[in-house]
Amino acid sequence: MGGFPGMPTGDDDDDNGQQQSSNNERYYEVLGLKKGASHEEIKQAFRKLARQYHPDRHPNEKEKYHQKFTELQEAYEVLNDPEKKKLYDRYGEAGLKGGGGSGMNDIFDMFFGGGRSRGGRSSQRSQKAPPVNVFLDITLEDCYIGTSKKIKFDQMVLCKECEGKGGKKVNECSNCNGSGTELKIQRMGNITMQTQKECSKCDGQGTVIRDADKCKKCNGKGMSKINKEVEVSLQRGCKNADKIVLRGQGHEVTSAANGDVIVVLRVAKHDLFQRLGADLAMTQHISLKEAVCGYDIKIPHLSGSILRLKSKKGEIIQPSQLKCVHEKGMPQKGSSVFGHLYVKFEIDFPKTGDLSPQALEQIAQLLPENKEDENWFLASLKVAANCEILVV
Repeated sequence: MGGFPGMPTGDDDDDNGQQQSSNNERYYEVLGLKKGASHEEIKQAFRKLARQYHPDRHPNEKEKYHQKFTELQEAYEVLNDPEKKKLYDRYGEAGLKGGGGSGMNDIFDMFFGGGRSRGGRSSQRSQKAPPVNVFLDITLEDCYIGTSKKIKFDQMVLCKECEGKGGKKVNECSNCNGSGTELKIQRMGNITMQTQKECSKCDGQGTVIRDADKCKKCNGKGMSKINKEVEVSLQRGCKNADKIVLRGQGHEVTSAANGDVIVVLRVAKHDLFQRLGADLAMTQHISLKEAVCGYDIKIPHLSGSILRLKSKKGEIIQPSQLKCVHEKGMPQKGSSVFGHLYVKFEIDFPKTGDLSPQALEQIAQLLPENKEDENWFLASLKVAANCEILVV
């Protein structure tokens, strides 16, 4: 027979013509319930077990408890949805995979991610709390060395007083029968239009709490806000706008996994160095005497050490000349490879009046006498159009 892959067909019928209902108790067993448990019993069982088996409560066995927590979420997603629960009770897991008699709306949602299910609250009910975005300001030295920083942010957590329930007694909303949506039917001549909107009485939650039963600490919201501080590890070679994701350390919500914290790095401008990918660049000013007679300078490096640069004997530095210092750039993440440091030299020429007549006379005696040699010498002191790259 034809149809969508995974849809039940006539081959699944037993000898009596009744469709099999095998494997329709596992989800109840995962939640520790008997088949036919009420909507409120399902919610309470999930909340209790979700807290017990959440991976963050078992840091040494996260993988094991992550699998258990995923099973809890899967079971709750089905049994908490009236339509899915009906399909599961009748057809088992096979009915869920193929739709088991669902309408075209469910098939459309399966392939194109529809927003709401036919008979209840949003089918895209968050499986995970929304993330918390935090900006972390760091220095270029932090990127070079790799370190750890503490961040603070506001976190929504389940109210400890009422364990996230919102009150002593939670009732199913009588206006939407726990679906979280209201169906509005409007007739225009021979045309009947149906629209769904969020239930005005329960704000789409499907449950209501009487004022007398509301938790005094959270006023029935089931949530409270705290200021949380966590430590963030910075990898060597990290850069501006890098994102660090702290899994499960964000907001807590009922019926969903904890959200993440997304840390966005902001690297401050450095006074000396400019980053060019894995390389560093800087400008070093030297005097005319140093350019002609030699220089010996010390540069504070990002590593915390002092980098010494010294010219070769007899070397004359041209304006805007570049020198490359190998492997003194930025470390590359996850490796022992470093970029290079490029130093651009700018020569500070004497200003008018800085040199006495006697000094000028001495310089004139040292300069080449013929015009050709003099022109070559003067040209060498002008800003070079193309920078030369040399190795220290």
